[in-house]
Amino acid sequence: MRPWIKFACKVVFLFLLLFVLLGIMFGMRRISGIGMNPNLKDGELVLFSRVWNDYAAGDAVLFTHDGVEEVSRIFATGGQIVDVNSEGYFTVNGAVQSEGVVIDLTDPNQKSTMGLPFRVPDGAYFLLNDNYEYDADSRTLGPIYEKDLKGRIISTLKVRNI
Repeated sequence: MRPWIKFACKVVFLFLLLFVLLGIMFGMRRISGIGMNPNLKDGELVLFSRVWNDYAAGDAVLFTHDGVEEVSRIFATGGQIVDVNSEGYFTVNGAVQSEGVVIDLTDPNQKSTMGLPFRVPDGAYFLLNDNYEYDADSRTLGPIYEKDLKGRIISTLKVRNI
């Protein structure tokens, strides 16, 4: 076989491999917004897995709502009950899950649009942003179903101005 044909075959194979890895198994997205500050900042790139997604509480995930991709963190899974106690702490099945006061119960702007306590439907997740003041999460969007999850964030690329 001629050397240039062998080289062309290697290049084609490499492109196919990259397509499978980055097009089917993994994906990359740029973070837009402040909802996941301070852990994921506006402009950072994240690598996410489209496969091997046994989602659990604490996982940062990419999801779609009304055609817009967002990033948030799984706070509770199907069957669990999410509530806010009298001090403003989020609870899951009665256990406090956060060290910081996340809702000022006297501020009408911080009220959830969903009734609390809330039982997360089977096959759905209750998502909560790391930046609790940014409310584009399950407090206003409602539960996010597994079909709307695009993948689990597996790495952050600390790159700016690309």
